[in-house]
Amino acid sequence: NASNLLIYGENSVGKSSKYRAIQEFFSVDSQGKPFSSFKNIFSDAASMDGVVALHFEGAGAGDQKIEWKISGDRPSKNPNVASTAIRVACVDYRDLLRTNFVHQGEVVNLFDLAVNHLLRHHPVSVKGTSVNTVGGLWRRVLQSKPPTHHQRRLQVCEAAVEDFNQAFTSLVPTLAAKAEELLADFPGGKFDLSLTFPKVRYDKDLRAFSGCQLELEVGLNGRALASHHHVLNEARLSSIALAIYFAGLLISIPPPPPGAPVYPSVLVLDDVLIGLDMSNRMPILDLLRRHFADWQIFLFTYDKVWHEIVRLQTQDDPSWCYHELYVGAAPGG
Repeated sequence: NASNLLIYGENSVGKSSKYRAIQEFFSVDSQGKPFSSFKNIFSDAASMDGVVALHFEGAGAGDQKIEWKISGDRPSKNPNVASTAIRVACVDYRDLLRTNFVHQGEVVNLFDLAVNHLLRHHPVSVKGTSVNTVGGLWRRVLQSKPPTHHQRRLQVCEAAVEDFNQAFTSLVPTLAAKAEELLADFPGGKFDLSLTFPKVRYDKDLRAFSGCQLELEVGLNGRALASHHHVLNEARLSSIALAIYFAGLLISIPPPPPGAPVYPSVLVLDDVLIGLDMSNRMPILDLLRRHFADWQIFLFTYDKVWHEIVRLQTQDDPSWCYHELYVGAAPGG
């Protein structure tokens, strides 16, 4: 009856395939690729027996097994899937790169990451519109870009921008404060985080949106670090990245209203700790225990030593179970 799963497996045994299966199963993107596009290119081209099946227990519809078959549509319209999708977070090492390592200039701009991932599902309340999430408000802004500069079209655009700015501005300090709080669990000094949002506006001369910036500034032990992503080591940058991702999750998913169905919250971590040494990995377990106790956690790793340490640290916790994944030749190939 354990809810959390630790999987060990060397590279190329299928850990990331399981990660991707969960991620794509819960994708509600209308432009999402069909199941068949993820098929192993080395498998039999004629084989059409692929399926991802998830079994829901105690969620909105009670006991239900839901399948996504290789020849079928995503089950995104199923109430269990749709209601759980906004509570699913899949993070791998490439996601962490987006917070620091991919920024080659002097500034780390997290705007796209925040509106499309970190705070995408954060609930908002905007009078006069049915849009109720940060991601929805941002899509509304993009859709309002005026094809012509007629006064009415400009007014619609400006109203959408104002609604977004008002909602997003109120969330920025909360995200920074929560990330800073989580960073306190990591060794290596006291971090100070700040996020600056200049606000979006529509530039009529450029016919484009400007101000699409959420600049991350980092201080360490009371000293501001200019271009921190060029100064700090990989362990500290990974710690900052994890804190920002976890903070986005914790502030974006509200508790269910009284009497409403309780749907699962799922956190899937695929080798996100490869940039951390052991002293920086250990706080992750305590952080998950304290802040994600009511989430279902999938933790994948190729590191055998780390796998054994996690087992030792969690063996008295009945919410964890463990599996090892290997690849070999089966009869017939």
